[in-house]
Amino acid sequence: TDWVIKAVKGLDVDIIALQEINNGFRFQTVVDGLEGWDGFKANSASYDINLAFLYRTDGPLEMVSIQELMTDLWRPFPRSPLLFQGTFNGQPVAVINNHLKCCGDGVIDSNNSSDEETRRRDACLLLEDYVLQNLNGHRVYLVGDFNDELTDPLENNVFANFLGDPDQWLVTDLNIAQGGSGGWSFPGWPSHIDHIIVNHPLFEAQTAPTQGL
Repeated sequence: TDWVIKAVKGLDVDIIALQEINNGFRFQTVVDGLEGWDGFKANSASYDINLAFLYRTDGPLEMVSIQELMTDLWRPFPRSPLLFQGTFNGQPVAVINNHLKCCGDGVIDSNNSSDEETRRRDACLLLEDYVLQNLNGHRVYLVGDFNDELTDPLENNVFANFLGDPDQWLVTDLNIAQGGSGGWSFPGWPSHIDHIIVNHPLFEAQTAPTQGL
């Protein structure tokens, strides 16, 4: 936990999304060791590999609520997405933390509801629909372990809905995915499966970071 505390203190960030947090005591130890920070850990995930947030409380970010989403949709979401809603410099923001189904053969089999790629594809479609239906006017970040690669052919790409609508969505780590494996989130596999996808209100903030989260 000391190394985690040091790492967080060394980052110039306001919120951190975490996956596979199974020790509540150690998580709270990290929170307690970060002055000006707070945290929230969900408790519903199978095998106790839960989603969590760490977030600053002494800056422009203000937390309004944290809740799990789509808790009854286990097939696309074996770990229910965790939604952070708040404001940043008065602007409404939302961060949806994800840990999608792992594994698969790289092919979307729409005729098989248990197919891993199909489950991840359906999760992406549901996330997009949730944002459009419930987070109008928010600066939205979809983040986490999506357990799939951005560079798959479009017909088997679970992120096709985001990649195919560049007017509404920006996959901020696409250049990393298309680059060398040394920069990937899982270089030992090797694969790049952890992503940050933002909606249209954040496009300008991506080129002017001081104006956005």
